[in-house]
Formats: sequence, C-alpha cells, structure tokens
Amino acid sequence: MYHNIVLIGMMGSGKSSIGRCLSEHHPLIFTDTDTLIAQKTGSSIPDFFSQNGEVAFRKIESEICETLPNYKGYIIATGGGIVLSKPNRQTLKKSGWVVYLHASTAQILARLAHDQSRPLLNTPDKEARIQDLLTQRESLYRRTAHVVVDITASPTEIAKMIWHKYQATCQEL
Repeated sequence: MYHNIVLIGMMGSGKSSIGRCLSEHHPLIFTDTDTLIAQKTGSSIPDFFSQNGEVAFRKIESEICETLPNYKGYIIATGGGIVLSKPNRQTLKKSGWVVYLHASTAQILARLAHDQSRPLLNTPDKEARIQDLLTQRESLYRRTAHVVVDITASPTEIAKMIWHKYQATCQEL
C-alpha cells in the first residue's frame, strides 16, 4: 500500500488544484512542496528565486524532497522541476504513488499566459520556454511516475480518475 499520492508535472499542469480536489473528497491531507519551501525560507518562491537564483532554489527543493518519505496519508503536489535531480526522483518513488499529470505545451501556455509568478517564464517567448522545459523534463516525469494521467478533463474529474487508479493499484499490492 502506498501511503501518499505524489503529483508531478510541469508548472500549470494542475498539481495543486487536482491535489486539493483529491483531499476534499478522500481521507488524505494536501500539501505542496512550494508551500513547504516558502515556509522553510520565509520567502515566496518568486522572491526567493529572484534573490537567490535557481541553484539555491533547487538545493532547498531537494532538502524538502528528502523529508517526503516521512509523510503518511498525504497528497503531495511538487514543483515542476523537482524531477531534475536523480536523488529527488528516487525519493519521490519512495514517498508514495507517483502520478505524472501530463500537459501539452499549448495547455500549459493557455493556463499560464498571464501568470507573472513563475520565475522560469519571465521571458518574452513563454511558448518556446515551456516547450524547452517540457522537452527537458518529459522523460524524467515518465520514468518517475507509476502512472501518467492526461489533464484534458476538469480537476474534479481528473481527481476521481486518479483516486480510482490509486485504489485499484493498492488492491493489487
């Protein structure tokens, strides 16, 4: 039995909103690694990123990731780049049942077109940046996940789908 559901995927793929939907209807507590990072640093993610850079952010992200196997009964939404580190990918797999929320470049762009809070998208060509990030991360997401779920439905419908797959997987164990 997996003790947690861990949501991975690109920024804008709905990890937080789907995670909240799951926790509203099932006996698991929602948490988000970005929230845990903000609590640890005392700074918002955009502020921390702008003041300290991506390398420092990834270090803190990895420190938070190391704590995830200690969680029991959680739905954990992760940052989009958490899979860039091999130790993080291994830790995520130990932390729970990992779901990759797959989104296309067009879907992410539509969701984040006017979002100014994403440090990695502070660029004139958001679409090209999203495509670059997705190209870099797609295989890492797939290798880390136990299951891939496309985000074409509503968050509520996706949450129901994830829960049914989670229950089926737990019954098989």
